[in-house]
Amino acid sequence: MLGWIVAEVGRQPWVIQDLMPTFSAVTHLDVTTVQITFWLFVVVFTALLIAEIKIMTKQIKIGPKEGGN
Repeated sequence: MLGWIVAEVGRQPWVIQDLMPTFSAVTHLDVTTVQITFWLFVVVFTALLIAEIKIMTKQIKIGPKEGGN
């Protein structure tokens, strides 16, 4: 029931209920700008994923410290 209410309240014509209509929320960015930003995010987050996997596998190979704490 609450999911339906959230979905219906969030629909057009209001991006922010009674404050910001959809025509105010439309961006004027060029398609190329959006694509460049998307691919930059893909590259950065892929690099971060690779770094995280390398760090985790290195730590797994080292193993836990001797002596508990």
